[in-house]
Amino acid sequence: MKTAMLLSLGLLAGAIGSVRADEQRIKMEELPKAVTAAIKDKFPDGRLTKAEKEVEDGKTTYEVTVEAGAKKLDVVASPAGVILAIEKKIDAKNLPEPVAAAIKVRHPTARVKSAEEVVEFKAAGEETVYEVTLGLEGKEVELTVSPKGRILKEEGDEEEDEKPADAPKG
Repeated sequence: MKTAMLLSLGLLAGAIGSVRADEQRIKMEELPKAVTAAIKDKFPDGRLTKAEKEVEDGKTTYEVTVEAGAKKLDVVASPAGVILAIEKKIDAKNLPEPVAAAIKVRHPTARVKSAEEVVEFKAAGEETVYEVTLGLEGKEVELTVSPKGRILKEEGDEEEDEKPADAPKG
């Protein structure tokens, strides 16, 4: 009986934990060899400087910071070494005009704190999106925006602040 109860609690804790993303910084030696090989193949002159393991919705990915010359990129890969995305920090003034306009319409008083150009690799091909962190009324809001200015996702500081892309601003 006690074992069954502990097992149930363990499963419940696992289920709750799998809903949100858990990020953990790891040593380079802890990266799966397939991840290291894929990144070195894609960026032969790149230097791997930082690694994180993330588990979200039960799926594990690795985010590795790569310095290649003057460029600094974050590469997201599956444990099998499939590169899922490449993220590059950009200056807010370099956001495409439709992206900047969509942000201004959605949150006119917000200040852009950081911006990234993200190239996602999917079965259907490459897709570029922009991930932007805004400062808004003492909170942070994260937007994912298509190059044409369509807001795909919005997340706030707290989970109850999450809104679908088509939610009204506010």
